[in-house]
Formats: sequence, C-alpha cells, structure tokens
Amino acid sequence: MANNENMRKVTCEFPPHAEHNGNDNWEAVNTAWKALKGKSCAGAEMTDWLHWPEKYLNSAEYNMLKKTIEEIYRKYEAIVFVGIGGSYLTGKMFTDIKGGELYNSLYGGPKCYFLGYDMDASNLEDVLSELENCKDWAIVYISKSGGTFEPAAAFNILYSNLLKDFSGNKGEANKRVYAITDAEKGILKNMANENGWTSFVIPDGIGGRFSGLTPVGLMPFGLVNGVGEMEELLLGAQEATYDCYSDAKAFAFQYAEWRLRHNHAVEYLATNSARLTYLVEWMKQLFGETEGKEGKGIFPTSGVFPRDLHSLGQFLQEGLRGLIFETQIISPFAETNEGDYVLEQIPGLKDGLDKFYGRTLAEAGEAAMHGAYVAHTKGGNPCGIIRFDAHDSRALGYFMQSMFISAAICAIVLGVNPFDQPGVELHKQVMKETLANLGNE
Repeated sequence: MANNENMRKVTCEFPPHAEHNGNDNWEAVNTAWKALKGKSCAGAEMTDWLHWPEKYLNSAEYNMLKKTIEEIYRKYEAIVFVGIGGSYLTGKMFTDIKGGELYNSLYGGPKCYFLGYDMDASNLEDVLSELENCKDWAIVYISKSGGTFEPAAAFNILYSNLLKDFSGNKGEANKRVYAITDAEKGILKNMANENGWTSFVIPDGIGGRFSGLTPVGLMPFGLVNGVGEMEELLLGAQEATYDCYSDAKAFAFQYAEWRLRHNHAVEYLATNSARLTYLVEWMKQLFGETEGKEGKGIFPTSGVFPRDLHSLGQFLQEGLRGLIFETQIISPFAETNEGDYVLEQIPGLKDGLDKFYGRTLAEAGEAAMHGAYVAHTKGGNPCGIIRFDAHDSRALGYFMQSMFISAAICAIVLGVNPFDQPGVELHKQVMKETLANLGNE
C-alpha cells in the first residue's frame, strides 16, 4: 500500500482474494463513501464526526477543555469516570495504552478509575476503598442523557460518598463533579445546570460509539497524555478524513473492503500487546453496534497473542472453516526505562533457551504474531495485518477516525443504518421494568 509514513504511520497488508480478483467490493465501498460524505445515507444527521476534529480544534470549548484538564490534573489525586459503552471504552482504552492494568501505580498525576459499566458491588467497593486514601477526588459523569441505569446508579452512590466527605456540604461536593452530556436537554444536563457542575458537550450529530474524539474521550486522554498531545490526536484524525477525500485506496477504504470481501460470520481481532486489549474492545463496540442489525453484520471478537494462542489457537488453526477471518493489529511495544529486555545465558542454569540468547522480547513478540499469521493462513483462515504505533498520538487519532469511516461504510454497504442501535434499547426497558416491579408480583 502506498503510504506517507511521516504523516499517517498506519500500514496494512491484506492478502488478495483466494477466489476473486480483489476488485469486487471496491465499487460498493466507493459508492458508500459518496453516500457518507454527501450525507445521503441512512442516519445522515449523525455524521458530524466526519469533520469534527478540524471544527473542534478551532472552538472555544476546546480551549476551555484544555484549561479544565490542567486544573483537574493539579487539584485531584483521583478521578472516577462514570459511563458505559462509548462513554467508557474510549477513556479506558487511552489509560490502558499508556500504562495497562498498572497505570495508577506507574504514572504520576491523578489516578483514573472507571465505574458505571457494570453492577458489581465488589468493584464499586474496591474503588471507594481506594478513594478513602485520597485527599481530594472528582467525578466525571459521561452520558448523553443521564438516563442509562448502570452509570446513573454508580453516580448516585459515588455522589453520596462525595457528600459524606464534605459532611453534606453540596457546594463543596459540586465543585468536584464534571459532566459530559447533551448541550441542552436530558437528566444529566438538568442536574449539571441545577448544581453548577462544569460541563462539556456531546454534539447532537455524534452518537456514543463515534464520540471518542469529543470531550468523551479527550478528557481522559488529556489527563493521561497531557493537553499538548490532544492536538496531535485530533490532527491525526483530521488527516484520516483528508486522505479519504484524496486517495481512493486510503487505509479506511482498504479495511472496509477487507472486511466485506469475506463470506465469514466472525472477525477475530488479534493484537500483540495486553495494553491494546481495550483498543480491540473499543473496535468491538464500534463495529458490532454499527453493523449488527436486521440479521446482518460480522460478529467482532478479539484476543491478545500469544496469550490466546494457548486457548483459542487450536480452534483458529483447525476449527470450523468458513466461520472466521482474522485481523492482526500490531503496535510497537511501549518504551521502557530499561529499553527492551534481552535473553541472556545464566551460568549454571539450563533453561532450554540456548538458541535464543541475544534475542529480545520484542523480537519474540513479532515472531509469535508471524507464526500465528502463517499457521492460521495455512489452516484456511484469511489473515490480514494492520500496523501502527498506538503510543503515537497522531497515529492513534488517524487509526480511530479511519475505523469510524470503515464501520460506517461497511454498514452502508450491508444496507443498514450505521448510526442507530434499536437492539440496545429492549434490554434496557426490560431491566428497568423488572427492577421497578421487584416485590410487586
């Protein structure tokens, strides 16, 4: 693939069709892109994310967001982000890319916790126990409406504990609550207005799973990486959109075509680093909610190699054929203070690694991904590769925006609305009715 490495830093290797000439989906991808950029697709009113990065970089709210992030960084020892779905996954992705499960132990600045995505009391208790050791902490409540039960319940309990810290003084507690929500309406917006919470806007034309480059994701990103890196993230996303306007084989189009060419029900997203676990979790929501309608769509699932080669590797190699195709998402490992680790001969220790002395862990990781690629391809599962540096803010922004575009194109080609999620609403309705009626039978 022709690529300007200095600008995009994203490459892909999608092998040619086994039975086709490789061109059968390009016309459909091109037609879908025209519908998306021309706002003639279903749900066109929800396509403002396409040009959002450039618009937001020049906005007054962007400057306010940067100042608020710097203030939060100085004032608080811990931040609890409350949200679910797109209001949760992007922020969690950013903290995990930076420091993985040990982020709070490894890095300075406020510790970052996430709640509102489940109803596990032990998880909530663990976070509250951690907060007891903090002199000052704050809540960032992220919800378009404030009407989703899981984050609303978590916020209810967190806010009551915040009040306890200040002996019921709501004025003091309210200084430590930030809202990211609708501009004008909804339960959360009303609470923010009534209690004087600092708030930022989720635009009307951007749905939850496409909101990662709005304050929904920028708030945690800026706290983890610094406000200067936010501009790099948004510029990378802006470049991805520009490329789609100027390059008929832009990365976003190539990935969409790769996904659409297979008559397979499942895409296995395999990454080479545990720190990218939530990047592929983020992709699962994006593609699952965007495509999975009207009996259509590719089911996205994921794993980390080599860990999951020792659990699902057998199925990927020799299981049911025609079910799965694989996309490997490979990023250089994060830099360490020690550099890469080298396998060395230890006097008197026969560890069976004689052939590998002098090799590094990074080289071993690359070999593991290559081994999986060769083995699974020979086993009959199509495998493609995407490479980019997830620790580079501009490359990450480029990748994210490209994924937004790819997901929308795939849904348009499949003939479904990329931007609604009617199947998500039924379980919410039944859950609320069940909970409200407990004991009334």
